[in-house]
Amino acid sequence: MAGPGQAQPQEEVGGTGFDTVNCSPLFFSSLVPLLFASQRIHARLPSLKKRGTIIMESHSQQQKSRALWRREILARRDQMAAPQRQEKSLALAARLEALACFRQARTMLFYVSFRSEVETRSLMRQALARGITVAAPLTRTRDKELQVFAVTDLDHDLVPGYQGIREPDPHRCRLLEPAALDLVIVPGSLFDLHGGRMGYGGGYYDRFLARRAPQAIRVGLCFELQLVAEVPMAAHDQYLDYVVTEARVVETGRRLSLPAQPLPGRP
Repeated sequence: MAGPGQAQPQEEVGGTGFDTVNCSPLFFSSLVPLLFASQRIHARLPSLKKRGTIIMESHSQQQKSRALWRREILARRDQMAAPQRQEKSLALAARLEALACFRQARTMLFYVSFRSEVETRSLMRQALARGITVAAPLTRTRDKELQVFAVTDLDHDLVPGYQGIREPDPHRCRLLEPAALDLVIVPGSLFDLHGGRMGYGGGYYDRFLARRAPQAIRVGLCFELQLVAEVPMAAHDQYLDYVVTEARVVETGRRLSLPAQPLPGRP
C-alpha cells in the first residue's frame, strides 16, 4: 500500500504492462470499429489491386533485374508488325515536330533507327530539308564514347558500323563539337513519365549527355509499350527533358531542378 501523498500503483494484467483502466470494457468496445474497418479493407483488396496496378508494378519493378526488364520490353517491341511500327513512328514524328524546342533547334543529333526502334530517318530528311544541321553518332568502342558527325546525304554518309547500326562515315562527314548541339534525340529500351530512361547496356548516351553535351535538350523516342511506371535507374543513368510516344508528349521538368546558370559576363 502506498503511503500518504503517493500514487496508488497500477495493477498489471497477465504481466503485459496494460493497466486496468485501458483494459476496461470501454477500451475493448473502441476497438470494434477498427476491426470491422480492417475486415472491409481485406475484402476489397482484390479490387484495389486491379485499380492500383501501376502503383504495385512500380514497387515490383525495383525487384526485377535491369537486364530482365530490358529483355521483356524489347521482346514486346520486336513483336510489333512492321506496318504498325511505321504507322506509330509517323504519329510520333508529328508530335515531335510540333514541339517548340524541336522547331527552334538549329543543330540536332539523331540516333539512326535500327531493327524495331522508332524510325528516325524520315525525321532526319525533313530536318535537312529545313536547313537544320543534322548529326549522327559514331560509336568508339575502345574509348567507350560517342563522336558526333554532321550528315547531309543519308544514302551515302551512313555506313554499317557498331553492331550493324548505320553510322556516319568519318572519311566523308564533318566532325562536330558536342557543345554545338541544341537537341539530342535519344533511343532506349525503357522510359517512364519522369524522364527516366534505360538504354541498351553500354552507357554510351548516358556518358555523352553527362560529360559531352550537358547543354542539349534531351528527347527520348519510344512506343507506348516501352513506358513503365518507374524505370529502375542506375546511378549513371541520365534523365530526359521530354519523352515522346505515338500517343503523347511528356515534359518532365528536368531542367527546372537544375542549378541556375549565370548570365554571360556575370559570376
